[in-house]
Amino acid sequence: MGSRWVAVGLWGAWLIGLAGCAEELRPTPTAHLELSGQVHDGSRPISGGWIEFVPLDGTVGHLRSAELKSDGTFRATGLGRGRHLIRLVQPRVEAGRVEMMFQQFSSPLRVEIDGQTTLDLDLSAERIKLMESPPPHRSARRAQEGTANGNR
Repeated sequence: MGSRWVAVGLWGAWLIGLAGCAEELRPTPTAHLELSGQVHDGSRPISGGWIEFVPLDGTVGHLRSAELKSDGTFRATGLGRGRHLIRLVQPRVEAGRVEMMFQQFSSPLRVEIDGQTTLDLDLSAERIKLMESPPPHRSARRAQEGTANGNR
């Protein structure tokens, strides 16, 4: 009879311990942030299509999309806190075009979302930044290629 109570006690202690660990076993909740803004190329709004936010560098969350309205404005919801790649999908610009580099999953556009509520994305300014700075990790990539080929 005593061993039966010991078994019940051990089983109860195991259940209590399991309930305490449930918090550790669940995935980390993500912040569901909202971001509104405008995408433009100088003074010309980027309209039609949509803007996508792709989580990077361990940012918890999923790809989020928002429609680009005729004046270039958007409202994205459900964004995770952290670094995101920005990609434009089927964008239209008055009397011009949007470079393919802004439309690919390798887009150079990045944003750190950390509670801000607005984003003003000027593709002209981004283009200038890209021309003024060398591509990231170019020298690191060359060093890796040299090591992979047996060169040191």
